[in-house]
This record gives sequence, C-alpha cells and structure tokens, in this order.
Amino acid sequence: MGIFPQVSRAWLTIDSDIYLWRYEDGGDLAFFDGLGDTILNVCLVTPKPGILQSHIKYLLCLATPVEIVLLGVSFTTPQGGPTEEIHLLPEPLFSLPCEQLVTKSLQGTACGRIFMGGKDGCLYEFCYQSQEGWFGKKTRKINHSSGALSWIMPSLLGLAEEDSILQMEVDDSRNILYTRSEKGSLTMYDLGANGQSLEKIVSVSAQKLLEESSRLAATVETNNLRPIIHIAAVSSQEDDNIHLIALTSGGSRLYLSTRNPNENNPNARPYCLKLLHVRLPPGFSPSAPPQKPTKVHSGYYKSGLSLLASSPAEAADVLWLIWNGCLPPGGQILMESHSVVPVEGHTWSIGEVNTESKLVNLYRNSYNGRDPPSAVIQHCAPSRQLVVLSAQGSILISALRPVDCLRQLLIECGGPDAEAVKVYFSLQGAEQAVATSLILATSQAIMDRQVAEWSFRALLLYGGEPRLVYSGSQGFPTSSAYQGSQAGFPTGFQSPQGFPGNVTGFPMYQSPSQYHPSSGKDMYQLSSPGGPGYVSSPPQTTFHPNLMSTPAPGNPQGGGYSYPPTQQGGFHHPLPELQFSARHNGIYLYISRILRPLWSSPLISGPGDQPRSIVSGSELESIIGQLHCLKMFLERNANLSAGAAGDQQQHAPGQLSSTQLSQQRGQQDALLREKQSMMLLRQLVAHSLQVLGLWMVVVDHQVDLVLAHLSNDNKNLFRQLLLRDIVVSPTGREICCSLVECLIQRYLGDSATTDAISAKLREVCPGLYRAEDAASSKAHELLLAAAQTNKPSDRDRMVKEAVSIAKQIAGSLRLEVLVSHLTAVHAYTSVVEICLAAASKKDPQGLAVHFYTTGQNADDSTGMAAYRARTDCYRHCTNMLKTLLTSSNNIPTSPSVPKSPGPPPAADPSHLAPAQASEWAEEVFRLMLSSEDEIMHATLYQWLIDNRYTDRLLGVQSPYLENFLKRGIAQHPDQLDLFDIIWKYYEKNGQYFLAAKILDKLSSRHSTELNLSSRVEYLSRAIMCVKSGEDGASSRGSGELLHHLEEKMEVARVQLMVLEASANIPAASGTLSRLNSDLLDITTLYQDWAEPYELWECKLAILATAGHHDPLLIQTIWTNIIDRELERLGACDGATKKTAISRKIESLGRLYLTSSKYFPLEFLVKKLELISCKEGGGDYQWVPLCLQHIGVDIPRLLDVYNRIYLTKEAVWLTAGDELHILRVLSSILTMFVESPSSVAAPDRRQFTVVCQDAVSAYLGELYMKQSHDTALMVNRFRDIQARLDRM
Repeated sequence: MGIFPQVSRAWLTIDSDIYLWRYEDGGDLAFFDGLGDTILNVCLVTPKPGILQSHIKYLLCLATPVEIVLLGVSFTTPQGGPTEEIHLLPEPLFSLPCEQLVTKSLQGTACGRIFMGGKDGCLYEFCYQSQEGWFGKKTRKINHSSGALSWIMPSLLGLAEEDSILQMEVDDSRNILYTRSEKGSLTMYDLGANGQSLEKIVSVSAQKLLEESSRLAATVETNNLRPIIHIAAVSSQEDDNIHLIALTSGGSRLYLSTRNPNENNPNARPYCLKLLHVRLPPGFSPSAPPQKPTKVHSGYYKSGLSLLASSPAEAADVLWLIWNGCLPPGGQILMESHSVVPVEGHTWSIGEVNTESKLVNLYRNSYNGRDPPSAVIQHCAPSRQLVVLSAQGSILISALRPVDCLRQLLIECGGPDAEAVKVYFSLQGAEQAVATSLILATSQAIMDRQVAEWSFRALLLYGGEPRLVYSGSQGFPTSSAYQGSQAGFPTGFQSPQGFPGNVTGFPMYQSPSQYHPSSGKDMYQLSSPGGPGYVSSPPQTTFHPNLMSTPAPGNPQGGGYSYPPTQQGGFHHPLPELQFSARHNGIYLYISRILRPLWSSPLISGPGDQPRSIVSGSELESIIGQLHCLKMFLERNANLSAGAAGDQQQHAPGQLSSTQLSQQRGQQDALLREKQSMMLLRQLVAHSLQVLGLWMVVVDHQVDLVLAHLSNDNKNLFRQLLLRDIVVSPTGREICCSLVECLIQRYLGDSATTDAISAKLREVCPGLYRAEDAASSKAHELLLAAAQTNKPSDRDRMVKEAVSIAKQIAGSLRLEVLVSHLTAVHAYTSVVEICLAAASKKDPQGLAVHFYTTGQNADDSTGMAAYRARTDCYRHCTNMLKTLLTSSNNIPTSPSVPKSPGPPPAADPSHLAPAQASEWAEEVFRLMLSSEDEIMHATLYQWLIDNRYTDRLLGVQSPYLENFLKRGIAQHPDQLDLFDIIWKYYEKNGQYFLAAKILDKLSSRHSTELNLSSRVEYLSRAIMCVKSGEDGASSRGSGELLHHLEEKMEVARVQLMVLEASANIPAASGTLSRLNSDLLDITTLYQDWAEPYELWECKLAILATAGHHDPLLIQTIWTNIIDRELERLGACDGATKKTAISRKIESLGRLYLTSSKYFPLEFLVKKLELISCKEGGGDYQWVPLCLQHIGVDIPRLLDVYNRIYLTKEAVWLTAGDELHILRVLSSILTMFVESPSSVAAPDRRQFTVVCQDAVSAYLGELYMKQSHDTALMVNRFRDIQARLDRM
C-alpha cells in the first residue's frame, strides 16, 4: 500500500494485481491485472523526454520476482467532470527480466531514470530506449554497485553479508541519490551536474552515525538516536547547508550535509556525508509534557514539516506532527510546535497532498530560489495537507498556519475578547498577528463575515497605539531582533509623485535560516551567523519607517519623525522618537507580503523581440484580488490609525498636570503622524492596484504585440524598471501612460472600436486612464475612420465630431498624434482651433501672456512653464504650415510608365496638389493671424523669421508685430536680422524717423558680421528715411538727426577711404577687421592709420572733414601725393607721368576744389609746372587743361599764373626754362582767343581787357630780352594781341 502524491492517488497490491484510486473520496478506481507474479515494489516515475508519446504523463514501475515492467499512465477529463480520470495502458511499454534480482525499493528521477534497490545491497538502474539498437536491446539492467572484477570472482562477492536497500531518495535540485540499507547504512551517489551519470561518493555505517550523533547529543540515551527508519532529501530550495535528514526510531532528526558547512559554493558537487546537527523529538525539554514518541516505524519530512508514526501499542499508532509553520518567523531561533493524532491500526504510508499555490514560484524567486516561510505566503497559499494510509483507510491531516490557528481560536472563543486570543497576539508578536488578522478581516466571503468582524476587532484591541518615546540611542534600537531585520530588509518605498511626505518602507522577509552546529549548552539551537534569516518582530521591537524608507527630496534624514534638539539651562533634552503602533506596522507588513513577488522585479523578461510577462494572468488576478480586498478594507476603516484611542476619554486642560498635558499632546501628535502614514499607504495601495490592473490588461492582449508599439528607448527603459519604480517614480507613470497608448493603438491599428478597451481601462486604472483619455481614444478612432471612408459627407461629420470631442479635452491631448490624424483628412484649420483650445486649457489664467509681456523673467518658473506649454501647442501649427508651403512648391511630376498592366492606381486621398496646398497654407496663415492670443502671434512671427519669410512678415497687419520686434531686439540685441526687419517694418509703415534711428544704431553697433560698406549703406538709408518723412528735415528732431547722420556719413566715407588704402599695405592687414567692426572717429583714423602708414590722401580727407586748416601741412600732403605718384611711375616717359598726375589731380580736385584751404591752387600750379618744366616735352597746356577739367575757369587760371610770373622766382631758370610760365600763359590766352565762350558772356569783355593789359606787359618785358626764344614768344603774343583786339 502506498501513495502517489503527484497524481493524488493511493495504491494497493494484492498478489499480482494493483489498484489505484483517489484517496480524497475513494473514486476513480483503476487496476492492472496483467502480471502473473506477485508484485514486490511499486513506483510512479516521470518518463524520459522524447521517447514516449505526449499523452503518456507517467510510467508505473512494477517489480515482481520474475520481471520489472513499465506501464503507461495517462489522464482524461470527462465532459462536465471536475477532475481528471487516470488510465493504465493494458500492455506494458517496457519489460526487463529480473535475472535473480530481488528488488526491495524503486525510485525515479525528474529526468526519467529509474533506480532499483536490490536485496543483495546493490544499486541497479532500469535503462530503456524507444528502439532496439545494433548492440543493445530496448531495456537493460545496470548494476552500479559491482566493481570491474565482480565477473572474475563472483564467489568471493557472494560471501559478503547481504544488506538490502530499503529506501532511496533523490534530490533532483542537486542531482544526488541517497540510499538507506536494512542495517541503517547511508550511501550517497552523485548523479552529475546534468543528472545523467552516477558515481558512488561515500557510505556511512549506522555505527558511525550513532557515534557522531552521540557526541553532539551527549546527554541523550543512544536508543533515541537509532535505528534510522526514514531518510528525506532537503532540496536547495529549502536550505543550502542541510542536504539530508534522517529520522530515527526514537523520533530524533539527524541533519547531514554533503560538503563542509564553511563552504559558500552551492554548486559544488558532493564529496562527503557529514552530520551537522541533532534535533530531539518533543518531550526532552524541561517544560515539555512527559509524553514523547516511541517506537517510530515510519516518517515523513519535507520543507520543515515532520510526521512521525509511532506504535506505542500494537493495535493503534500515534502520529506526531512537528513543524514551525504555525509560528512567526523566528530569526536565528528555530521554534516548532507539535500535535498528536491517534490512528486506529498500523500506518502503512505517508505522503503530502500537492496543494502548491500558483504564486509560490513568484515568492520563491523573490527569496532567491528558496521556499518562503509559511507565515509569509499564508494569505495566498492553502494549508499543507498530509495523507496517511492505514488499515482503516486514508486520513487527511492539515498542518495549521497562523491564520488557521487564529480562525479556530476566534470561532471556539466566540470573539476576540477571550484571553486565548490575547495570548495568541502575544505569542505571535503583535505585528505578525495583525498581519495575520488582516487575512481574515479583508475576506469578502459570505461565510467569513463573522470571523472577519472578529478579526477586525482583534487588531483594534491588541494592535497597540503610536507613541513618542525617549531613548538614549535616539531611536536606534540595539536589540538583535531588529538588527537582523534591518540587515535583511531591502530598500523601502521611495516617495512617489502624488504621495507627499515620507512613505514607510515595506519589510520584505528573506530566505530561511541556515543551519550550523552550535557549541555549549545551546547545542540544539539553530543559528545562521552572517547570513540572512527569518525576521521576527517581538512586541517590544519598534518599527522604524524613517530608517526603512528612502528619504524624500529635501529631507536627507529620511523621516522627519524626530523633534529638533533643544537645550535649556545647560541640559540636553533627548529627541522624541515616533513609535508606530503594531497595527500600523502589521498593515505595512501584510501589504509587503502581497506585493513581494513582483515589487523588486521587472515585469518582462525574454529576448528583445519576444518579451514575455514574468507573471501570468491568473497570478496577477490573485494578487489584484488580495490588493482589492485590502483596499476596500482600508476605505471602510479610514480611521483605523485611531484604534482604541478614539474611545479614550478626553480631559479638559485644566484637569491635567503639565506632564499629563505634554503626554496628551505627544499622543495626539503620534496619532496624527500615524494617520498621515496610513493615508499615504492607502494611496500607494490604490496606485499599485491600478498599475497591476493595467499590466493584466496588457497580458490579456499579448505582451509582445502590445509592446511592439513602444519606442526602442521606452522598451529598454521598461526592461530595467522594477515594479517599485513603475509604481512610485514619475518615469514609471510615463511608462504606464505609454502602455495605455499602445493598447489603444493596437485597437486603432486593427480598425476596431475603442469603446470596450476604454471601458476596461477606466475600470481597472482610472488614475492612469482618465475620462479625458477615453475621449481622446474616441477622437482618434473617428479620425482614423474618416481617413478610410470615401464619402465626403461622412468624413466631414466624423471630423466635426472628433474635433468637438478634442476641444473639450484639449489640455490632455497628445497633439502630435491628433495633428497627424487631422492632416491626413485635410482638416488643417481644425488643427489651429484645437491647438488654440489646448493652449487655453493648459494656461487658463493667462500666465504665459504675463510672462511674455513682462520680459520673460527667468525667476518666474510658473509663467515660464505656461509659456512653454503654449508655444509647444502652437509649434504644431507652424510645422503644419511649413509642410503645406513645402508641398505648394513641389513641381508636379510628369506621368510615368505604369509598373504593371491594368487601370491606373487610385489617387492617394492624403496627397495634396501644389495649388491646393497653397490655398490651405493661406487659409491656415489667415486663421493664425486672426487669433487674439499674443503668444500665437509671437510663435508665428518667430517661425517666419527662422524660415526667412521676411516679406510675409512685413506684410502682416497686426498690433502685436511691433511689440514683438521691439521685445526681440531688447532681448536679443546681437541678432542683426531682427534689426533689419524692424527698420524695414517702420519704413514700410511710413514711420521714417523711427526707421532712421534704427538704421543709425545698426551703423554704429560693434559687430564683426557687418562690414564698413554695410554701415555706409545703413547711414545712406537713414539719411533717405529722414528726408522722406512728412516733415522732411524741417522739424527740429529730424533736422538734428539729419545733421548727425550726415556728419557720420562724412566720417564713414573717410573710414572707407582708409580701409581701401590700408588693404594694399601688408603691414596694415591685421587692422582691417577693426575698420570693419566699428565706425571710428577722425582722430583715431588719423593717429592709427593715416599717420603710421603715410596715407596722404586720407590725411587730406581727414583734415577736410575735421575742418582743420594748416597751410604748411596741407602743402606737405599735396607734395607727398604728387611725389608718391611720380615714384610709382618710376622710369616712365614724361607724357605718361603727366597723364597719371593729371588723373590724380582731377580725382582729388573734384573733392576739394570748393575749399581753397585744402586745394591750394597757386601752390599746386607751381608744383605741377615745375614738374612740367623739368620733364620738358613742349606740352604747356596739360596743367591748365587738367585744372579746367576739375572746374577752374580761365580767368582764375590767368590770375594764378600771372601772380607766379610776377614773382620772378629764379626756380624756373634753375629748372631749365626761364620763359616756361610765359609759354603757359600764352597757351592759356590762346585757349581763350580760340574759344571765347569758355568765359561767361557778362565777364568776357572785362576779361578781354585784362588779357590785353597782360599781353602788353608781357611784350614789354620780352622786348627787353633779345634772343631767338624771345623773338618767337613776341610773335606769339602779338598774334594773341591782334586777335584780342578784334574780339
């Protein structure tokens, strides 16, 4: 008789027949009677993968004296049936002859291997394969105990005394096989890291185990430590150091390990079997009852739960149930309770019902692969059940959890007022008991209503009250229990957006204790030095949210639960510490247990292209259900933090002493702080519930398809975010909103209505998916439908409805998506309307306009945020306008040859012809300009400037444009474009005086972007603007400005001359940028350029501009000008030099002829005639002609030459021609007589008389000189005289 817990069946063999049935109700009987020999052993094993068909779930191994067979086991679910029915295949799948093998035990592994324990003490393996090979059959037997020489000396081996293998246990987590022999020897085999090999490691005899256990338990009789009647493997999920537990007939438990306990490598292969600890059965402690287990013949152990079957009498057994699951986690101390169950008849088999919770794997992962304590998962896992088979039938025994004990106490005592309930809270610890009470108090089952009410009363009665306490350690308790909890807790909750203040951290309990041998009198205590352990919360231990939580911004100490230190009279007053009530801490503890499986984990795993949720929909449903029950409980009991203190009588202040008043104020303050913490906790529960609800919707809609709509950045971020971050951080909220958008996008992408998903999201996460979000989804749905319809009337109706919805929720819309949908249906004007509505919704108080009009003060953060919100809305309008203008400029392409035969494809409805795009652009432009929002205008104007639409901007007729331009040049004085635009704006609108002032500023500003030519042009335009005004230059202001501008223009021209002259001088190349970047004064130009670089023409211009009269300096300048020109010509002939000098004199004479100060005519004539005399050549007219070309008339020339002649200077004789001046005079007179009209008619007669007198004087002088040259000159003058007489 035995039990198959994995299929919930019991079995019984009668001779060669085997029967299986459900041990819960005795139903579903199945049998097999195809064997001819008595069945010796039975085992249910997992088949090897890839050998059998998928409907074969298990193999039933039956061993007889003749053969060993494997039967196929399958299951079917009948229609309407609650459970599966088991079926045994009628024929064995595999059969293996025994060949003198008598089996005493069978055992299978998780990977499908089958081991057999022989009566001869050898370990065998049943190997099977799908087909027979060349060198092997389908089945074969391997003896793992025989050596290489066993076939040579079989007789010697046969002389050894037999020691049958009665029990085998496999640790599938470590791939280790343990065997127990009839004489109590323990043997360990290593199955290899992959479980496919086998190697015998060590065998420990019963005597050696007895000796080692006696040394550890020296005061205990050895009869209690022998013989070993059962062994149980301890999986790695339960403990790292303890690997095997052996039960003895006296009820003792021996804890063994396969490696040295000091090693920290859990993946190391086993190499020894060492006894670490002995734990005695109940009855050996001084306070224990005298009854204790005796004559234990069978047992069971798994995950801390032990069941011993003892036979004190032959007719009945007594079951001893020993475990620690009904007690709170005890830190480094292992506490256990025991119960005694009498059984009629002999106990044949013990097994555990497979009632593992669907959340246990999540909790195990949160404990780093360890089994979580029973108290931690009691809210989501059923109680453990053991099934015992005896001659009377099957007995189901439940191991009570703490919540089961509390329920039973409340029912038996009829309420929470009994002393037994109070003792329960004391034994469990108030915080642990409150967390347990919440499981019952939050239950929504109808049958639990009374128990839920009693549990609520119990946590009120025994949950304690908050208080302010003074301690020398300033709130840092030194008890070992709290130190352990502080080391074991992970980081608590951070202060999320929307949850002001400091949120108390949730303690997440760590993995189970690690067992190590102790020394001294406490040799039976289990400890875990240096490792994480269970965290107990004794009633006297204080819960410290200010230590367990992450500090809020601006509060580095993280709590704010202590008063500032004060000193009075030289004495130091200790700081009061807030000590929360056990009720408060228990609620936090319960919430931490609910959220623990997911709190510190990301929600997705798997490769990037195939993400999957780490939690299934059913698991999420379970967690959400518990959170929902807790949320309803907290909402029903909003004043839970008041506890029993609300019923205490409040005394008048006059009736209390100062100490009592201080205590009362401290109590009120503590209650207020605890109430604030509970309020934050309710917010946290509500938000966590919404986040998990949203994720459940995502899981229901296939995670990979939903996340495909996320951007790559958000995908990578989502993989890194833990649930904690998603719940409490702003980034997590953004991710949640993105998930909502992905869900909606999936429906819109499938052209499906969003009403159903919107209703679902509004139900599960109204804080993440508001009514505005649902309306937004509806608007998007209508626009997408409008884009697909071919009926203009339907399209217009849908667009109108969508725009109407969008205007109502414009403040919460994602405008970039909505704008894309509107432009797809050519609703361009609606984009402007919605953007205006969105800006108004986001800034209802008009803070942006105030911020804009007051100079955009950077300290006004609120106004700046409103301004940015508005400009972000209007940027969608300008982007759309840019797209339309770009489309209007596209050149239509010519028809192309179709790629495939048939009719031409339909035109794209979203495509716009250039003419249509231009019309829509103009309409959008007009609509934007018609807005009364100044920020809209400013955004549009700035966009026009950035995209160089200056002409469009200047054509705008708006009261906001001038202020925009003024504000622009005030805030950005370095941007020349704005200055250019504003003077053009003034000029275009007839405000010439203002335009001239702007141009004047532009010409004078220091900038490397402007060159000198541009500055001169600005001055020229400014002068034109002043002269073009209505008053011209008649008004005083305009006249002054005009005079100022003209003076600047003169200096600027000189500077331009200096620049042109300096450009040809290599030494002055480094100073050219200075001449271009500023307008300089006359003095600077003279001192820094004209004088150092000998710019003579520039010097002359500077003197003329400044009005400085220095005849000697001016004559020196003219001399250098002429001499430099002659130097430049070098060895050229005289005619070339005369021509070049004539051009230079003409160019400068036209500038300075009007001022005799700067054009010394007599000096220049003398200088030029000396050059002419020295050069010779017979050309006596080039100087007079040159001067005539620049405007010197003949009478003035005659006068100048006559004065030079009358001076009778000897320089002419030195120059080589004493009569040179007379020759030039004769030429001047000849020009007059040949062309009398060169002198004005009114002055001609008088000038003729002057000429006659001059000729007479010249002839008189010539008569006195007798030479060939004078004779010629006399003849010429006589001819001139005769011609003058005839005039």
